Amino acid sequence: MTHPGDIRDFDGHGLWLRSWPIMGQIYNTLLRLDPKLDPQPELAESWKLAEDGRSITLQLRKGVKWHGGRELTAEDVTANVARVQEPATASQLRPLAQEIAAVETPERHTVILTYKRPHLAVFDLLDSMQLVDPEAFGDVKTRGVGTGPFKFAAWDPGNLVRLVRNPEYWRSGYPLLDEIVVQAANDPESMAVALEAKAVHLIEQPTHQAVARFRNSPGLEVVAVEQWGLAQDMIMNLRRPPFDKPDVRQAINHAVNRQRFVDIALGGLGIAACLPIPQSSWAYDPELARACEFDVEKSRQLLAQAGLPDGFQATFLARGNSQPQVQLGQILQADLARINVRIRVETLEDAVHEQALSSQNFDFAAHEYGRANKDPDTLFRTTSAWRSTNTYSGFEFPEYQQRIDAASATADRAQRTRAYRDLFSYILQGPATLTVAGRYFTFAHLASVRDFAYNLNGMELLERTWIAD
Repeated sequence: MTHPGDIRDFDGHGLWLRSWPIMGQIYNTLLRLDPKLDPQPELAESWKLAEDGRSITLQLRKGVKWHGGRELTAEDVTANVARVQEPATASQLRPLAQEIAAVETPERHTVILTYKRPHLAVFDLLDSMQLVDPEAFGDVKTRGVGTGPFKFAAWDPGNLVRLVRNPEYWRSGYPLLDEIVVQAANDPESMAVALEAKAVHLIEQPTHQAVARFRNSPGLEVVAVEQWGLAQDMIMNLRRPPFDKPDVRQAINHAVNRQRFVDIALGGLGIAACLPIPQSSWAYDPELARACEFDVEKSRQLLAQAGLPDGFQATFLARGNSQPQVQLGQILQADLARINVRIRVETLEDAVHEQALSSQNFDFAAHEYGRANKDPDTLFRTTSAWRSTNTYSGFEFPEYQQRIDAASATADRAQRTRAYRDLFSYILQGPATLTVAGRYFTFAHLASVRDFAYNLNGMELLERTWIAD
């Protein structure tokens, strides 16, 4: 299979988008959420939630082995939770793991997680936290050791990752493939050409132009994950004037033609979005979803209110190997020119783009966030786009965190819906992160590839996949 760009690393706790192709192959989670968000057994074969919502007892499968041959035990789960909680790990799941006050292991295969308060998104952490062999924590950045269907074999940075079948996989009879090779591609069109030439079996995130070709090509199939959990957004840096002004951020919000981005950059493989969550979410508010209407005159008025009637100049960063990000920059450049905001689009390599954001060395930038299709509490506590601490944007205010906490202070769905309406209203007064569109995570593969699967995040799950003759 071919992936746009190189794998970032093998750390199952990082959840970096660039490493998704290998996560579901090397690692397992404790459970897996199905499309209805109902938990299904994985490494935990059963569980019981306490009536007060403050703890969950997990029964692990017996006989599960790490790739090194050692048996998985409850102590391994304890070690994984502790590592995710460590600031140095830089896990996007840390805010969820910090809700855990204690981990008990009364028996070799029994784990009790006790929470600081009734925890509403308990299953989101257990669905997303890949379990890593604690004995391999030291070199997890360069090789992965899990319990998954495939074992790490080799990594040639910038070129490929090779995984081989795990003969002792706990799910009897699987995996069906002997080997997986994940090739890095810096040119999206080269991926498409390789698939059409049958040089690869599967590619991830093909361009919409390639998708249009594939749909008319016998022997090729396209898979689009329409229950979007991945969103295209752009982040403004509040540490860089004039983005510290709410009216400036609002002006840009109303100057972006989101539907044009969906039509041109995504080829219709997505949906224009204003709120950070999809329409399928119980917290979605149709009225507030109309608050980002494309309105050039309103944008001009807001810039004037901000003391910038003549506009300003800024640099927009995009990943060079991401066609949607590059085209977002081009569309934004044209849209903002109407309000005399002059944009220079700078395309960067993945690692350089990531470093610019993490060091807050940017004006504004293209970005993507995931987990939009889970409990909103997970989105607002774990994603760099929406959490209230350690952000790229600097949107870190006590009143913001208070609203996040209020939305998870009760299990009552009606009260939570009202609390999220208040949270969304607050954000929309001067957003630092602009959701542009929900993106349908897209794959294309040869018709000979059978039983291809993925999880709610859009990570490939290849243990049941096979190749027909």
